[in-house]
Amino acid sequence: MGSTFQSFLNSAFLILKSLKPIFIIFFILVTLFTALFVYDRLKTNQDRALGTKLSENLNVKSSCISSLIGQNERFDFSFIFTNGNSQSIFIQKVGIDLNLLGDKDTKISSLLSTNSPSNPIGIEDRFFTYEFSPPVEISAKSSQELILRLQTTTRKAAKANPNTIVVYEGEVSFLLSPEMTNTANCKIQVRYPN
Repeated sequence: MGSTFQSFLNSAFLILKSLKPIFIIFFILVTLFTALFVYDRLKTNQDRALGTKLSENLNVKSSCISSLIGQNERFDFSFIFTNGNSQSIFIQKVGIDLNLLGDKDTKISSLLSTNSPSNPIGIEDRFFTYEFSPPVEISAKSSQELILRLQTTTRKAAKANPNTIVVYEGEVSFLLSPEMTNTANCKIQVRYPN
């Protein structure tokens, strides 16, 4: 019985010895994954801290309340970013509230263009997001104007009642780098005929 047990221990030891390279590789992968995860968290926290510091010297003046406009009429939302920092800031994305654009059932307005090239990404949360390609640079100690050119839709597309004035309110949100956001409250006032 002792020799059977000894034989079992020897074969178990041989199996473990043959699996040693696999355990070593597994240990290396776990260590590498942990190091990358910790580095990513540290870098994200550093970017957030830098973004918080830089946002103190970033001023955004928005002109995004439209005067009374009609259906199928073009209008602009203007944003002037003034960077008082000693390093550049980049605008990576803009998100326009679905309350200003509409959803799959109603179409209130649409973004025609921006003064810097942008590409639609899609819906994220309650915003339709566009990405600037390349990101818009706000150089150190300078200002940069960003213009969103939009157009209202027809009364039927907006599902509005005839002979009404409708005020649509929502936010326009900018994702900036390093790690900060800026949001403006905007309004579109549309007169719909019969």
